[in-house]
Amino acid sequence: MKKNDIAVVMITNKNKILLHRAHYPPKFFKLDLVGGHVNKGESLEHAAVREAKEETGFKVILQHKLFTHEIETQLLHVFSASIHSGKLRTNLEGKPMWVDLNHLPLKKLAFKHTLDILERFKNHTPHSTTLHKPFKVAN
Repeated sequence: MKKNDIAVVMITNKNKILLHRAHYPPKFFKLDLVGGHVNKGESLEHAAVREAKEETGFKVILQHKLFTHEIETQLLHVFSASIHSGKLRTNLEGKPMWVDLNHLPLKKLAFKHTLDILERFKNHTPHSTTLHKPFKVAN
């Protein structure tokens, strides 16, 4: 069975990371990673930039593809990114929130794999791939 591709974007500011507080079940009011499904015909990079904009209000520039994390039915492709422009904003799906990476609110995380990916990110796996050029979608 083919697994669904999910683009995940790690946006940091000093020791904080931007997470998404969901406004829908089953993650109602739980914190999850910024990201989402890759649409048919869409590249992983385009999906990552699109999801970051939709969920946070920020246009981002992808810096590295860090790793791929596999769970039951999904492959989560994790990118690091920097903020290019925009303003932090709440949307219909949820509210973006800055969270201290050194004091993660474990009981508020949506899934076990959310913590697994955050821990892997904190420990910065040596298997990251630098993108040939920083990736951003043209206006």
